[in-house]
Amino acid sequence: MNWISKLITKINWVRFKNGKSGLENVQASNTRKILINLGSARIIIDRMINISKDPVQLTDLRILLNSLNLEILKPDPTNFKNETTSLEKWKSAEIELIDSSEKLAHELERQLSTSIKIGSIEDYSFAFRNAVRKRKPVTLKLSKLFVEELNKEYPIIKIPDPVSSELDLYLNSLSLKYSSFSPKVLHTGEYPHEAKWEHSSGHKSITAILSNRFGISLEFEVRFQDNKDLAGLVHKESISVKKNQYKCLCLVNTSWDRKSKAFARRFSYPKLSLYLYELKNGLYYNRTDSAAVHYEFWFNPDFKHK
Repeated sequence: MNWISKLITKINWVRFKNGKSGLENVQASNTRKILINLGSARIIIDRMINISKDPVQLTDLRILLNSLNLEILKPDPTNFKNETTSLEKWKSAEIELIDSSEKLAHELERQLSTSIKIGSIEDYSFAFRNAVRKRKPVTLKLSKLFVEELNKEYPIIKIPDPVSSELDLYLNSLSLKYSSFSPKVLHTGEYPHEAKWEHSSGHKSITAILSNRFGISLEFEVRFQDNKDLAGLVHKESISVKKNQYKCLCLVNTSWDRKSKAFARRFSYPKLSLYLYELKNGLYYNRTDSAAVHYEFWFNPDFKHK
């Protein structure tokens, strides 16, 4: 997987959102992931303090994590004064920060169910602190370089005007649905307690994410797509879905060829549901896959559950 795919939860989010540059949106998305991991770590530290007979060191670590939370939310611009960096160094710092936040949260969760080892927690906490302080700012030069690389890897598809209008109507209907409803029950039968529901429109696309304090658990993505190498594209999407996450991918076109429809009707994967939507003929998907059937409502412009 290339570094852009590793850093970006959703490519179309970074092209057009809130007037920010693509790289600013990538960093903002990364910050949300990091804060989720950090929030989980702070909650577990609190639990450890409550059960510990000698909580002094744990309390010190809790204070450290609190200060790092503030540092992430409001970075000190003087830390970046006169600093120049390459796009490669910028992305390396982002990946290190995300990885260190995940490792800290996972280690604390593991120790909570086994035995508490302060030295190990300190090592992970200090590694996270160092990563926070090595984070690079987004500059105009880096933003331009990122757009160039992004456009090479993910070129914007030109859509004919009549098709574009029909696509907009479909995406608008989904946007209204995502504004009016949110998933109440997952395909596993679990109820997503304490979960945050967000949706965002991009360039001829829409993404919706249901997340909890342990990270993204469910993602819906709808975007225009041509008929080229559908199997290869879906394979890349499927292997990019992380553990404990689930993704529903809906690819839209005016029409899909017979081979693509057949592929969608038999596609089954533990962490991904696939839908092909024809603008005049509706959805094609595997109706024997319980997860795909469960989430069909979110890609059908009809507001009524079947």
